[in-house]
Amino acid sequence: MKAPFETANPGMTLSLGFGSSAAMRSQAEAGSADVFASDDLSAAHGDVPDRLTAGPAPAFANDPIVLVVPTTNPAALASPLDLARAGVRIAGSAGDSPLNASTARVIGALAALPGYPATFSATVAANTPPSTDDAAGVIAKLESGQADAGFLFASDAHRSTKIQVVPLPDAVKVSRKPGVVILAAAGDLAAASAFVLWLTTHGGQAVLAQFGYGPAGGG
Repeated sequence: MKAPFETANPGMTLSLGFGSSAAMRSQAEAGSADVFASDDLSAAHGDVPDRLTAGPAPAFANDPIVLVVPTTNPAALASPLDLARAGVRIAGSAGDSPLNASTARVIGALAALPGYPATFSATVAANTPPSTDDAAGVIAKLESGQADAGFLFASDAHRSTKIQVVPLPDAVKVSRKPGVVILAAAGDLAAASAFVLWLTTHGGQAVLAQFGYGPAGGG
C-alpha cells in the first residue's frame, strides 16, 4: 500500500506497523500511531477505547470464509457435503480463534440446508481433530498432504498456489470485515483522514483486491 498511497498523496509518507491487537492498542494508548486498522471490525470499534478515537470505525474490506482443498484434491471433494464422508481429513484451527468461530458458523449454516443429513455437523467434527493451528498451520497441512480440506479466510487462502477453493452454497455467507479508525492523538489529522479515505475507496480497494479481499459491502 505504501507506494500507491504516497503516489496518490504527494508529500505524505505512510509508515506501517504490524502486530497483535493488544500490541496495536498499546501503541494507540501511547499516542505513537495516527490510524488503527484491524482484521476484525469489532476490534477497531472496541479494542481501542472511544476516548482514543477521532471518529467512527468503518469497514474497509470483506474477507469471507472459503472451503479449500489441495490443488491435487486427493479426497475428490466436489462440494461441502463431501466433508462428512468417512475418512476425510479436515484441518482445523485453534479453538479460541476467529477462524475457528467462523468455521463453526459455516458448518452450522451448511447443516441447516436441505439435503444435508442431521448428522452432518457431528460427522464433520469427528473428521476434524482438535488443533492449535492458525491459518498458516492449516495451509501447511493442506500443502503437505496431511489434510484433505480446511476452512480459511479468503485473504489467507490467497497466500498459497497449492490450494484451491471449493465453492460454498450461495446461502452460506460468513465473513470478517476489517475495520479502521483515526486516533484522537493523530499527529497529522489531515494525513490520517487522507489514508482512511484512500483505503476505503478506489486506491486502497484495488490493492486489497490483489490479496483476496472483497469490497466492504460484500458478504
